[in-house]
Amino acid sequence: MNKKIILNGIELSLPKYDASAVTLFDYLDDVVKDLEKGLNDEDGSFKISIDVDFSTSKPPKHKIYPTGKTSKGTKEKVSRILKETQKGRVESVSGSVRVNLQIEDRQS
Repeated sequence: MNKKIILNGIELSLPKYDASAVTLFDYLDDVVKDLEKGLNDEDGSFKISIDVDFSTSKPPKHKIYPTGKTSKGTKEKVSRILKETQKGRVESVSGSVRVNLQIEDRQS
């Protein structure tokens, strides 16, 4: 793993609190792991906000909002990683989540 991902904020919008919140946190954990594996030194350190909308029986839809300097190639890479992550276990979730991430190079 070349990157360290720091969650700077999570905002959930669910119809009601239930077990689906746990599923969303599991999904975010998968996102962090996949980003740590998929990003490399070329991507540098950056901050990014991601909005993910969940609808029952449909794959999640995401929007990426880079803050500061994030190259187009890195944004596209993050998008590909999110598409792979969404093949997981969130088919029964309805709602949305916004997460603010800080991505840093790991210190050796």
